Amino acid sequence: MSLYVLNKGKTSYNDPSDASYSVSSNGIIVDTRSSTNWSLSSYSISKADNLTSPTGTGIINRHLPSTQTLTDVLENPVNTKSFQLKLPVGQTLTLDPLYDYFVVIYSTETFDTNNFETHKNKIHVAKITEQIQFDSPNDAFEFSPKTKVDNVKGIKYAIYKGHLKTDTNVVAVGFGLLGNSVTGRYFGKLTISTPAVYFYNDRLKIKNQLDYSTKYALKKINSTESELTTHFVTESNSSARVVDKSPFTYYVNLVDNLKQKDSISNTGISTESDLTAMGTDATYTVDLTTWNTCFKNIRRGLSDTFASYTGPSRYITYANSSEINNFMPFVLDLDLSKTINKVGSFGQIKLVDTSKILDEKINACLETLGNDFDNKEYAFKDSIAVMRNLDLVISCDTSIAHLAGTLNVPNWIALKYVPDWRWQLVRNDSPWYASTKLFRQPEWGDWDTVFDQMRTIIKKEFLI
Repeated sequence: MSLYVLNKGKTSYNDPSDASYSVSSNGIIVDTRSSTNWSLSSYSISKADNLTSPTGTGIINRHLPSTQTLTDVLENPVNTKSFQLKLPVGQTLTLDPLYDYFVVIYSTETFDTNNFETHKNKIHVAKITEQIQFDSPNDAFEFSPKTKVDNVKGIKYAIYKGHLKTDTNVVAVGFGLLGNSVTGRYFGKLTISTPAVYFYNDRLKIKNQLDYSTKYALKKINSTESELTTHFVTESNSSARVVDKSPFTYYVNLVDNLKQKDSISNTGISTESDLTAMGTDATYTVDLTTWNTCFKNIRRGLSDTFASYTGPSRYITYANSSEINNFMPFVLDLDLSKTINKVGSFGQIKLVDTSKILDEKINACLETLGNDFDNKEYAFKDSIAVMRNLDLVISCDTSIAHLAGTLNVPNWIALKYVPDWRWQLVRNDSPWYASTKLFRQPEWGDWDTVFDQMRTIIKKEFLI
């Protein structure tokens, strides 16, 4: 066995305990074989057993060019947008509607061993979404995700045949990746992340990463080396702590016994939990090449005594936690002020959101007024009741602004550069409502200035 996916925190493979049991959602694949010649590799990841290798008419699963020569590629004949490529003159592209197809974009240099290092560092893998017409029918195509910049004339690319569209267990692929064991990257080591890997995000819970606490099959095919298969389990996203919300709050540690039994020792030994209901576990030598000979506890049949290993997950899985949602790491700046009157206190916080998920966490903590709000016999009845208990209403130019003005509730309105005629021009008050203050865009699209002005006045007039 020479194909592994490293456990989170590991950078190299030394023994069986380093890999496959607690893999990051963007884990690192390592191939320990030595292959000094440049070659092409394709990777497929599935959340089910019996993962088959994609096949093409060309080298490994390449569809175009349909040759067995490593250095054969297509060349973009014109400048195209970042989500489009054109076929060379005289080249045709025929796609089987039952399969997915992918484009692998390289660089503009000559595609030979002298420039392979440059091409390797600029690989972008994307799924072909539609054939289109530039000069003649189907002489170009669109793909997703797009590249960071437009695709210039002369850029090299190849088209690869993927898996059946009906095989929805396949969650990520990386095709046509150049590499060797000397440079390491893409042959000896591959991080499961974009742009070298395409993710089927409609089959995953979080965009561009594998699901947590999930068993996966990984298959690698290579243009010079034999095909390899391995299996791995991703790390858990649940905390090891349980909080008691009662008046007698205490904390306890949470231990997932089944996951611990699935861990692999440095000699390659793991434990299968009792299948006979007799209270006896069994140790076994892990074989990562087949589904049923590794990680035997994460999934079982509907009857636990039958070791089909394809049933529902049995690991402890994180569902929801208000405490974790309220926890905001990476605080960059914090400003808290208290009032001397009845107006509510003011707080401002700046966070570094490296994972791009804090907006979802914050929204999960916001209080909503319910689906039946203002959905009764009298329009705005609930809105009126809420507004009469507010110190200030801030809105854009909507019916809420007019309602607050009519109720004589202090309200601020954010106006676009050319507002509705009712708000006239230049002035920051309203002839219609004495309690209304207007904040106008100084130029098209400039909302930052509008809200900066609001923030300054709040801190100045309401706070100390």
